[in-house]
Amino acid sequence: DDWHSRKPEDVWATYFDRLTQAAASGLFDTIGHPDLCKKFAIYPEGDTASMYLPFLEAVKKAGIAIEINTAGNHKDCREIYPHKNILTAAASMNIPLSFASDAHAPNEVGRDWMEAIQLAKESGFTHFCAFSQRQRTLMPIG
Repeated sequence: DDWHSRKPEDVWATYFDRLTQAAASGLFDTIGHPDLCKKFAIYPEGDTASMYLPFLEAVKKAGIAIEINTAGNHKDCREIYPHKNILTAAASMNIPLSFASDAHAPNEVGRDWMEAIQLAKESGFTHFCAFSQRQRTLMPIG
């Protein structure tokens, strides 16, 4: 709720700063909801690349993945997490991608899956990753 009383630029900068710290921590195999700060349809003016590129660089350096998540389609932002610009940058940096639907009920598992696959392909991804006991396996998107 505090997000509505703050400047969008501050919300986004703080969010990506925390994500960058999380990516650099070595504690995670993948980072989910890379732009959850848009959940309530709060957007800064102008280009946000200066906020998310340091995060992606930290992800790349740590050798971890980011997640594409369909839950945003059902939030105020009405958009998959993350935005195509972030996905395109991640694909160009060869950052691995995982998929999630953020299901909170059985009928939400795999919701909007084909849209997520299409967005990943349009953004330049040819593979996605799956994990078993923290071991990553790359698989073709098909």
